[in-house]
Amino acid sequence: MLILGVYNNDDYGAKTNFFASKDISSNLDVPEGLIFSPDGTKMYVTDNTGDLIEEYTLSNPWQLSTATHAGSNLAVADAQTNQPEDLAFNADGTKMFLVDRTGDKILEYNLSTAYDVSTASYSGDSERFYVGSQANQARDVEFNLDGTRMFVVDGTGDDINEYKLSTGFDVSTAAFVDSFSVSS
Repeated sequence: MLILGVYNNDDYGAKTNFFASKDISSNLDVPEGLIFSPDGTKMYVTDNTGDLIEEYTLSNPWQLSTATHAGSNLAVADAQTNQPEDLAFNADGTKMFLVDRTGDKILEYNLSTAYDVSTASYSGDSERFYVGSQANQARDVEFNLDGTRMFVVDGTGDDINEYKLSTGFDVSTAAFVDSFSVSS
């Protein structure tokens, strides 16, 4: 499995150039989600069948060719999910959110060291949120800057669902607001 990096040298997106790639097949079976730390020095990839979140360190921020396996990862317990799909972090990296595709849930984890997934601990079933009433096979999750809005991509319904969180970055306080169709 290769992760490809591209850059755009045209303001209007007319021309995109290949920049770099990184082979990560030795660490992952079926990579799904991909996210970077805000400073670009860490990269995280979810492994759908291996039930892992793999962490990579980039010696030069945002330069994929400098990525090396950090030696740390998170083995997601089958009791939490059999198919980790995507992940997101809160603003300071002390909370991580994982999409459970088969259970249609957003799982919450606490990190004792910011942006170090090996220090993550599951917050428990009371701190997860079921999105199955709106999404079938949830695929991706994203938050606004203060964590009071959460957006979940529906894997089969061709829509993006919006949720309001009464407490920022606490998914147990989420309530459905609206959905936006992207089917056309």
